[in-house]
Amino acid sequence: GVKKRISSSGFNNIKEIPTSAKSQIEFGPFKITASLANFTAEHDDDNAVIGIFTDKYSFIHANDCSIPFPNYLIDQLKDDVKGSPIKYFASQTNRANCWPHNYPQIKEDLSKGEFDNLVKKSITKTIQSALDNANHINADHFISYGGYTAAIPLLQQNPPSKQFLPTPNNIRELDLNYQNIKLCEAVPGDTIETLTSLVNKPFWTRLSSLETISQHFLDNYANTKHEILPTKYYREDMMSEKILFESIMSYMEMFNEFLLRNFEGKLPKDLIDKTFRITVNDLNKSITIKLGDKILKNGQEVKHPNKEMVIDTAQARALVTGKMNFESFYVGFNGIFKRNPVDVHNVTLIGFLQKFAYVYQKRLVPDSLKQLA
Repeated sequence: GVKKRISSSGFNNIKEIPTSAKSQIEFGPFKITASLANFTAEHDDDNAVIGIFTDKYSFIHANDCSIPFPNYLIDQLKDDVKGSPIKYFASQTNRANCWPHNYPQIKEDLSKGEFDNLVKKSITKTIQSALDNANHINADHFISYGGYTAAIPLLQQNPPSKQFLPTPNNIRELDLNYQNIKLCEAVPGDTIETLTSLVNKPFWTRLSSLETISQHFLDNYANTKHEILPTKYYREDMMSEKILFESIMSYMEMFNEFLLRNFEGKLPKDLIDKTFRITVNDLNKSITIKLGDKILKNGQEVKHPNKEMVIDTAQARALVTGKMNFESFYVGFNGIFKRNPVDVHNVTLIGFLQKFAYVYQKRLVPDSLKQLA
């Protein structure tokens, strides 16, 4: 998919980084490797850990793989960085989904203090896992690079939901075990001198901290109400209720077919007999699917689906027309989610809902719905 998008932009001399062990490409003074991180069944196996090596330093970019590396990957990376005078390790240091903020089953049973502690504990676990990966390969410097974002829907709650900005200063306030690694002081906009590890800051973060700049933005934005969709999505004449639910049903059927194709007709254990539901809350109607099997009309055969996404009519119209996709609701904090049992994570299901969303958005939206978007 990435190669297709790059080539469609006019680039024709594209070098793919091989993912087999000990394979690499050379680019000037750099040697570049890619290792597919095949984790356990509970985690996605499509993540790549990138290595960039010179005679003077090594740089491991872990992307969003802030879960424990498998032993084979640790051994491979340790061998890759062996002998490097300076070893850098960069990893995501924030959560890329709406859990637990948009799960009322969890949030409503906790006080504000208890909920804030749950969020903090979750982020601490993510960062500690990334730090452990860095220490396993004997890295010298840990770079916090991911999650410098604001979830706008959380700003519009009353009161606004507290969000974590993963700057070095904020990370130090968490209960973390660094072992022998040094936390790099760099934040977005800074430059790291790789041979000396010095961090150079632009004028805007020399004049004011990133924490202060970000808080001013959050405070100002929280006072401004923004609709996430154009006005037409909220009008009754955009799409009839009948067409909307036929379209949601078609979306669910295509998702089911997508699942079966990916697993060659045999679902993995953690998807067998699972159910997924989309509920349009202001119409009090839903469509439920039994994975790998069939649509359960109105969800009457299942009282508590394993995973449920709750959105409103405007959002449902945006989903079926391709204006918004599943990540807009899950990573973008625009949907409400439920799970049953409440303590069971549906990692594989969520992963494939995210993948299918882009397939649908790019290739499967019917022309009749595209014209409405």
